[in-house]
Amino acid sequence: MIIQAVATSKAQSMEIKMGSDGNKIHKLEAVPADKVNNDANGQQAGPAAAANATSRDMSKVAVIVSLLVVVLLVIFFFGMNRNIAGLTEEVKSLGALRQDVSQLDGRMVKMEEGFRSR
Repeated sequence: MIIQAVATSKAQSMEIKMGSDGNKIHKLEAVPADKVNNDANGQQAGPAAAANATSRDMSKVAVIVSLLVVVLLVIFFFGMNRNIAGLTEEVKSLGALRQDVSQLDGRMVKMEEGFRSR
């Protein structure tokens, strides 16, 4: 493949000739500064436009992710609230169980005293 490059400063264009692919000629022209900043639709062209588009796309993603995080926090909050309510009930039942055990201990003491007196 033979590549030749010719640049002319007066016409502000660059011509590239490629030799092995069917003698195709590609011509690159310099673009004026006002066309670099704005394209045909009036939107910004170049890296600035890409950065703006990317930041808009990323902001949409950030909003979606933050909404999902809020939903998950609500789910976890109510789940933990429910678990804590269940634990509270179990602790209350343990208090009642402690009273039952102390009553049984009192009965056992009375039974042992009854056997010793015989």
